[in-house]
Parts: sequence; C-alpha cells; structure tokens
Amino acid sequence: MNTCRNFWVNLNPVKRDVIVLSSIIVLSYTTMMYIDLAELISNSLSAYEYLQLDEIPYLILLVALSLAIFTKNRMADLKRSIHLKELAEEKSATLLVENQLLTQHVMEVQERERLELARELHDEIGQYLTGISLDIATLTAYQDERIALLANRISNNCRMTRNISRKLIRRLRPSSLDSQGIKGAIHATVKEWISYHPQIRIDTEIDSFTKDTDEKTNITIYRVVQESLTNIAKHAQAKHVKLALLFNTSNQSIHLAIQDDGIGIQLQSRPLGFGLIGMRERVHAVHGQLSIHSNYPRGTSIEVTIPLTPFNQNLR
Repeated sequence: MNTCRNFWVNLNPVKRDVIVLSSIIVLSYTTMMYIDLAELISNSLSAYEYLQLDEIPYLILLVALSLAIFTKNRMADLKRSIHLKELAEEKSATLLVENQLLTQHVMEVQERERLELARELHDEIGQYLTGISLDIATLTAYQDERIALLANRISNNCRMTRNISRKLIRRLRPSSLDSQGIKGAIHATVKEWISYHPQIRIDTEIDSFTKDTDEKTNITIYRVVQESLTNIAKHAQAKHVKLALLFNTSNQSIHLAIQDDGIGIQLQSRPLGFGLIGMRERVHAVHGQLSIHSNYPRGTSIEVTIPLTPFNQNLR
C-alpha cells in the first residue's frame, strides 16, 4: 500500500492528471452503457419534443469543443508571454552585469584621474610655491619696511595656498592610503575632520587586518567614509559619531558601519542625493551591499558589507 502511495505521490503531475481524467471517462462511459443513458434521456424527454431538448447534448459538445479551442489559444498566448518575460529578464540581467562593469570602469578611471590630478597639484603648484618662498626670503633681506610688509603678506598667502593645495590633494588621493593602508588613511581623515568639527565627538574601531585588503576595496571604503563624514558635517547636526571597520570571520567579509545621533534622513519623502547614490554604486562595483537606516529625526546609520576577493582570503 505504501509502495503504491509513494508511486502516486512521486508521479509526474501531468501523467497523474491524465490517469485521473482517463479513469473518470472510462467509469462514466461504463455507467452510461449500463443504464443505457441515451435511451433513458430520450424516453424522459419525449413529452417535450417540441422544445428539441434532445439536441442539448450536441450543444454541450459544441460548447466543450469551443472552450477547448479557446483554452488552447489562451495557453499559446500564455506560453508566448512567459517566453517574452524570460527573454526580458535575461536581457535585464545582462544589462545589469554590463552596467556594473561600466560603473566599475568609470570608478577606476575616476580614481586614476584623481591620482594624476593630485600628482600635478603636488608637483606643479608645489614647485611654484617653493620658488615664491625663495623669493620672499630674498625680499626680506632688504632693509625696507614696505618691502618687508609685502613680503610678509606674500608669505601668508603662500602658506594658505600651500595648505589649501594639500587639503585638495588629500581629498583627491590621500598619500596615507598608499603608504599606510586604509587604516592609516581613515585615521588621518578622521583627525583632519575633527580639526574642522571639534564640537562633534567621533569614536573609531578599526581592525588591523585592513592594511592587507586590495586597492579597489580600500578606495571604496575610504570614499564611503569620506562622503559619510562630509554629509554628517553638512546636514546631520550630530554631536556623536561612531565609525567601525571590522572583519567578519563567519562570511569572510569586511563590515563598515557609520552611525550618528543627528536629525536623520527622510528617505520616504525625498530621493537619495548624488553622494549617497555614488556610495551605493561604488559598493556594488566591488560586489558589496550598502544599507541606509534612518530613524528620523534621531540619527542615521550606514552599513557596508564587502566580500573579500581571493587575493585576500589568507587574512586572519
């Protein structure tokens, strides 16, 4: 009995339906033969011959055939719709992959251009500022009060220009990212950020492993931190920020979390800004996930999870 039940349960649904329908047809035909259904109906309806009730079975047969044709055509339409939907989904998946590759390429080109621009600023402007400093030293040798005053003003302007150029260079491509890894770059960025926003307390927790991650991951993490801190300073009105960059041993991934106690973001009432969209695209380009949680009006948290590449699978 159990063998028959298992056979029936494991049987192909189409074959099972065919068996059930065939059994119903055979049983119905046998019953009609046994009771001579046609004669019985004919005799019962003979008194109502003027209504032509004996034609109803043929009408029912015609309706059944019409429904069968209609069902067949609708089934063909349904199959075509399913096929077109599958093609559209396949094309969408292909376009999504191509878009991710294009985004990754754009990010790489952007970082190369930033690196080149940072080098140009350092070499060209630095060279001219050094020349100006030497000229100032020459001017101060003259015993003229007006010349000394002008030299002092030029020296102050030169120092301000140098500070601004260094700030721009760090924003374009921090040297600490290449020399000290992502940990040193984040610490340097946080230190500079605190100097401009001393009223905001920031706590950091960074695993030491991150110095071994690949360049794409480092740049992505750095840009997310940079953009997040910029947004907090401009819009959050926060007093306390928590920043954590940790290695998740369970799924071999990097987890970045940035949380503030500011006013939050109204995600439902307005679309994401270009900065947040850029962060999301950067993270997706390295096959990561970014989530934004806003408890408006009580703070925002940004979480990023990036799987480690095979290059970094030896991290501990």
